[in-house]
Amino acid sequence: MNHDNVADVQRYLEGIDLLVGTSMGGFLVSRLSADIGKPYVAINPVMDVAATLNKLLGTHQDHFGRPFTLTDQVIGSYPGFLPSRHGMVLLDMADEVLDSAATYERLHQQMTVHVFEGGNHRFMHMHESLPLIGGFLDDYPYS
Repeated sequence: MNHDNVADVQRYLEGIDLLVGTSMGGFLVSRLSADIGKPYVAINPVMDVAATLNKLLGTHQDHFGRPFTLTDQVIGSYPGFLPSRHGMVLLDMADEVLDSAATYERLHQQMTVHVFEGGNHRFMHMHESLPLIGGFLDDYPYS
C-alpha cells in the first residue's frame, strides 16, 4: 500500500472499531489493518491479487469509459493477503469466483476462519455471522 495514502485514510478511520471488506476489499482490509492497527473481518477475500488479475491483462475501459491498461508491473505490485490474529475471515464454501477450500487451508491455522456451507461470492450468511463478529470484537485485545 502507498503509505501516503494510508496516512490520509488513517485520519478518517480513527473513530472506527472494525474494518470489513469483501473479495478485493477483504484483501485490502488485511493490509490496511497492519498499517493502522484496527481489527478486520475479511469476507470471501482474494488471497493472491496477482493470480486473480492476471486474467485481466490488457486494455480495458473504466466505469466512465476511459481506457486503462492493466500491466504485469501493476499486477506484480500487489502483495498477498496478510493473515493476522487481528483479523477474522468468513467464507461461503460455494463461492463461484474464489477457491474457498484453498483459502481455508491457507489461513485456518494462523487466524480465526468461519466457514458456511453453500452460499456464493456475494456471501449469503451475514445474518449468521453477526454474532461471530460481535464475539470477535468483544474478545479483541484493544490497547
